[in-house]
Amino acid sequence: MAVFGVVVEEAVEAVMEHYAGEVQDYAQENAPWEDRTGAARDGLTAEASSSGNTHEIVLYHTVDYGIWLEIRNSGEYAIILPTIEHMGPQIMAALSLGGI
Repeated sequence: MAVFGVVVEEAVEAVMEHYAGEVQDYAQENAPWEDRTGAARDGLTAEASSSGNTHEIVLYHTVDYGIWLEIRNSGEYAIILPTIEHMGPQIMAALSLGGI
């Protein structure tokens, strides 16, 4: 049984690593603003991490004005929440099916 737990953890980590790239790609491709420099779009980053039994994908801006893209004008230029809403069900389905 101990081996089963390790196998499950490794499978979950693999799914999360795979989907981190897809989350980042989706956010960059679907960000609703018009680029001026491309820095905001290029700076959208998604990373998978694990700690014990906790696994997560974190999507964030690397530009200091990213927060304003998310909240200004009632979220008109937001991409983080729309990405979570779009990709979340796909990730959960992959986890429940046991893989990619």
